Amino acid sequence: MSILTGVAMTIAPAQQTLSSGSPSIPESVLTAKRTELDNLELKLIWGELPQDLNGHVFITAPVGSVTSDGLPYPDGTPITNGGGMVYRFDFDKPGKVFASAKLVKPPCYYADDATQPGTQYEKYKFNNFGMGRFSWSLGLKNELNTAFLPMRFAGEENNRLLVCWDGGRPYEIDPVSLATITPLGSNKEWRPEAQTPFKFVFKPVMSSAHPYFDIRAKDENNQPSPAAFTVNYGKSLKTILKTLPCPFELFGLPSFLDRACNNTANFIERDRARKGFCSQFLQWLWQLILTPISWIAERIADMKDIVYLIRWDGKGDVERWTIVKEDGSPLTILQTMHQIGVTENYILFMDTAFQFGIGQLLNNPLPNNPGAERLLRALITSPQLPDTILYIVRRSDLKNGQYPARGGSEVKVKARKVVIPREAIHFLENYENPDNQIVLHIGHVCAWEGSEWVHTYDTFASNPSQLVPPRVRGMISEEMDISYVGRYVLDGETGEILKQDVIKDFTCTWGISFFAYRTDPQTGMMPAKLDNIYWTSLGLWEESLTHFLWDLTKDYPYRTVSPEDLLLYGEEGVQPCVFRVYTAEDSIEIRDRFQFPDEFMVNSIQFIPCGTAEDDSTKGYISCTVFSPNHNELWIFDGENLAQGPLCKLSHPSFDFGFTTHSTWLPAIAPRTAAYNINVRQDYDPLVKAKKNPQIEQLFETEVYPHFE
Repeated sequence: MSILTGVAMTIAPAQQTLSSGSPSIPESVLTAKRTELDNLELKLIWGELPQDLNGHVFITAPVGSVTSDGLPYPDGTPITNGGGMVYRFDFDKPGKVFASAKLVKPPCYYADDATQPGTQYEKYKFNNFGMGRFSWSLGLKNELNTAFLPMRFAGEENNRLLVCWDGGRPYEIDPVSLATITPLGSNKEWRPEAQTPFKFVFKPVMSSAHPYFDIRAKDENNQPSPAAFTVNYGKSLKTILKTLPCPFELFGLPSFLDRACNNTANFIERDRARKGFCSQFLQWLWQLILTPISWIAERIADMKDIVYLIRWDGKGDVERWTIVKEDGSPLTILQTMHQIGVTENYILFMDTAFQFGIGQLLNNPLPNNPGAERLLRALITSPQLPDTILYIVRRSDLKNGQYPARGGSEVKVKARKVVIPREAIHFLENYENPDNQIVLHIGHVCAWEGSEWVHTYDTFASNPSQLVPPRVRGMISEEMDISYVGRYVLDGETGEILKQDVIKDFTCTWGISFFAYRTDPQTGMMPAKLDNIYWTSLGLWEESLTHFLWDLTKDYPYRTVSPEDLLLYGEEGVQPCVFRVYTAEDSIEIRDRFQFPDEFMVNSIQFIPCGTAEDDSTKGYISCTVFSPNHNELWIFDGENLAQGPLCKLSHPSFDFGFTTHSTWLPAIAPRTAAYNINVRQDYDPLVKAKKNPQIEQLFETEVYPHFE
């Protein structure tokens, strides 16, 4: 193993695998099929299935595009870019587990399918741009591949279910058929990031992948009034200088120019001070050029910093408030709002450690010129924010909001800013606010560039003369320091951090990712107070520990493991874990854990409760998707005893779900009966006709609208 001191990168690194014996990333996490499943009985391949398993587990995953026929992509597009597939695992028949799966199919799905190469509408086709899929004629595809929101509104006997993504409106699906039913809100109730001259039909809309359903909410008369909360936000051009996709596709540069770009990248990357100077100079130049453009963009394209809080009662129009800073100026979201939180007295917004910018949208604009691509990435990529920025809004201030479907003026509400050391992408909160105190539970993803991935030209951090193996290209990035779990007590009125406890564990907390907790066995809703939280960690894998990100994060301000020691940990490899954090009292501790074998990976942890709501918060089972070296499995653990290992493992030859994301559990399912439904033709026809293109009108008449009528 070579430590990176003064090592010069060659123009064409050798394509080799590591010889250190570090565990390999399982092949099964890198592949996925887009095959839909109907009531497929899973095979018990190990152990015994608990007889009191019950309910239904839902899991979502990106599974490639209509043109890729699954994963992986041949060009190194990240595996997290893909249309969503919803998987449902039924535990309602003793001794058996059945699986169903269906693609999420909003209108943009059918437009994407109808514009594939070889069709009459090919010139309007969608292409992958890093983390998103985009058409220069039609707009941004809503991938709907990240998380769920169970809902049960007043007077309803059955749960309803939303599926969500950061870059689009949430959509409601039928829990039984898994059919895609309706978006939450019409197009006119959501503000796009920009009103571009392209007049996109599928406008880029920024929201949260983790909205919140408050089953305990009450109205002004103290009557039950359950509601769903989410956000809709936009950024000014000044804020998103680094979040613009390349406005054109380049198919090639002269070879001498590409070699010059590659040599320039070598020259910049070899010296960190030189790289820093070049980056700062480029940022200064961008500011100089784009300041007048920003002024024009705000006035012509309506690009500005704005955050809307959305509340929805499940049947009527969307209600919203404009959230501003304490001085009344616009609230600026620098990264994303991947998750929001709701308590009895407060709404919580987090600027989460997940960037959505040019480095993420721009995947392969120069497919024949890796040198130019590498130079572009070296100059424009910056680390994510090292701190967690939280905004607190009083619920008592949310009175008489604006209904955008009905017009009216915006209603502004002020938010208080809190800065918490170390970044995060996921957090949970206790619902209750004794003495106006907010209790937060945070998974700190330290120095983990979660919106990055392994590129075709990436090299190993431990040996920058070697390219990463082609099979891991497109894999999510590796963390560059150990993660922490934190428990915080805040004063909701002042924003003061009253108490904070953070812990790490050199077995458990490498790459904290997904979470689970015991929900109400009768309703499937979140408890008022969390005292046991289950987390998964991705571990540390040398195969995806790249030189570029290792160097990018060297100066991380809260570093625990030095960059040099990180390479040593990577050489040995750290296996993933599932672990339980006890957090009921004034401190936190890890009380149970299981570490997976070499070359296994774990995702999509879900608690399956049994018993009653009054039982202990460990009473039940933990399910998770597990990626073995050769195939996908579903493992079941005892929630009271992770350390003993899984109780059983299930699989099937048709089971190929790839990198699954979040999950949820419902105690029972029934066909959707709610009347709420946004009419697709009425929702999109004004946008289609605004294009003034008869062929696009024909596309929607023949290929989109019929699926919803």
